Amino acid sequence: MYSPKKLTLRILISASVILTLVIGLFIFVIKKNGITEFNNKTDRTEQIQGELKGTERIPKTAFWIESNGNGNWFNVDWLHYHKNNAVISIYDKSGELIIKSKFMKICPINEPKFIENLKKEIDFYDGKDIQLKDNCYLLKN
Repeated sequence: MYSPKKLTLRILISASVILTLVIGLFIFVIKKNGITEFNNKTDRTEQIQGELKGTERIPKTAFWIESNGNGNWFNVDWLHYHKNNAVISIYDKSGELIIKSKFMKICPINEPKFIENLKKEIDFYDGKDIQLKDNCYLLKN
């Protein structure tokens, strides 16, 4: 029969071998997929912004939202979470300012919601109001 010390040692050795294999598998998958740097992530906004000329007029804090092949740059200039108000600038693809206005989040009366993260909430700009991904929208004031 094994002593507790030998059993503990065998468990530690087994765990070390499994951990080494998992790390090796992780490194293999990373190299196979061509991932070499983790700090130089480029998100879609930065990629599009770099590809377009005239985008120097678009603030660096703006984000790109595309829906059905059409898109706009949105920049939240001011935001008040509890009043559900925001001043938003909307730019076209070439960097021309379309509108800068105050918007208020409007939801069905039985489903009140506060503004949380407009970058994740905005679906598209319809030329009048900003449509959100849920059943709410941002009404232009």
